[in-house]
Amino acid sequence: MQRRVKHTAAEIKCIMKQLIEGVNYLHSQKIIHRDLKTANILVSNKGEVQIADFGLARRLNSMSGNYTPGMVTIWYRAPELLLGATKYTTQVDVWSIGCIMAELILGGPLFPGDKEFKQCDLIFKICGTPDERNWPNCKELPHFSVFVPSQHHERNLKNYMLSRRPGLDSKTLDFLDRLLALDPEKRLTCQQALEHDYFHSDPLPCDLKDMPRIQDECHITLIVNNKKKKESEKRQTEENKVLCKRNHNEIVEKKKFMMVNLLNLNPFHRSNPVSLIQVDILDSLLFLLT
Repeated sequence: MQRRVKHTAAEIKCIMKQLIEGVNYLHSQKIIHRDLKTANILVSNKGEVQIADFGLARRLNSMSGNYTPGMVTIWYRAPELLLGATKYTTQVDVWSIGCIMAELILGGPLFPGDKEFKQCDLIFKICGTPDERNWPNCKELPHFSVFVPSQHHERNLKNYMLSRRPGLDSKTLDFLDRLLALDPEKRLTCQQALEHDYFHSDPLPCDLKDMPRIQDECHITLIVNNKKKKESEKRQTEENKVLCKRNHNEIVEKKKFMMVNLLNLNPFHRSNPVSLIQVDILDSLLFLLT
């Protein structure tokens, strides 16, 4: 799917329906993907959605239910994971699906945090601050006191999405709102998501034959985001080169100073044969050091 194409509502529904059907199958087989993100969702030149990268996938453990915390790429990480939960369910995948849907609609990530604290801040400002009212027992999570601010934010996800995309209909907003519920128990399951009115109201999901055609399979990640990332990486590389050169020069000067002290020599006084020999030795050593 070409990322320069702005997808219609019907095309987004087609992508989301295939994605949720795939994840629903995984969940029916007691498997959590744990790393759903746009870069792991592939779309073929026939419009077919494929889920990739199962490196972090795990089978549901019915005995203990304990898993490694901190899974899932941070932009798509569910709030219970950010707050340190080790007992979680397939609902962490549903949160990621909601983030992917919002990214398709907005043309960029909904919660682009670079650190866990920043990620929590972005989520709570849009989805509301967790408390006993909207998320029972959330205060028992290990990192609640660290990452949840004292300032209370009301949930305003629908208004935020409308401010970014004024044409969104009520069913789309409700669907996204329920995918991104703070409390995992209140989030839609994949099966419930497939039964939501979002997929059964106009415009209906388009047929695969009506999806935009491309020459090769590609990531669902937006080209504009890739371009920005490449520009940022190029800029960082240039900055690193300058820093490395500066550090190299500083190291050379320090080594010169150390060698001069070692030989007890003033390199600017080359008036006697002994000093000249020492200078030659010093020059050779410095050549090797640089």
